[in-house]
Amino acid sequence: RGYKNRNLLFVKTDGGASTWLFPDQSHLISRIERLTTSDSRTKAIYFESRPAGEKSASQFSLYLAKPDGTSPVEVLKNVEHVVSRWIAGDMAHFIYQSGLEIKESRISLKSFEVQSDGLVAKMVEITR
Repeated sequence: RGYKNRNLLFVKTDGGASTWLFPDQSHLISRIERLTTSDSRTKAIYFESRPAGEKSASQFSLYLAKPDGTSPVEVLKNVEHVVSRWIAGDMAHFIYQSGLEIKESRISLKSFEVQSDGLVAKMVEITR
């Protein structure tokens, strides 16, 4: 996770207009992956990003965009670590850490709306 990319350009090879993921260069993108079905169809693009002025912050936001890079939506905030992710039908499932909590979120891949976001476990902070 280098946080060196500030934006992504999606080039249309069919002659259509190319588009930027974000309208400006104010984000630092750390991870970009396609969310694919078992038959390799891309359902969405998943990426992690934080504001460019927060290089040392440990938390980031999780975004989903359409397979062509359009319509990015911030679906989760204050994420420290994505533990696991998978697709089941038209739902994306994420298990992630936010602070001392491990949470599970289900997000619609049609609307990019969070369908559920619940606590799985709470960790105890150990002071030394």
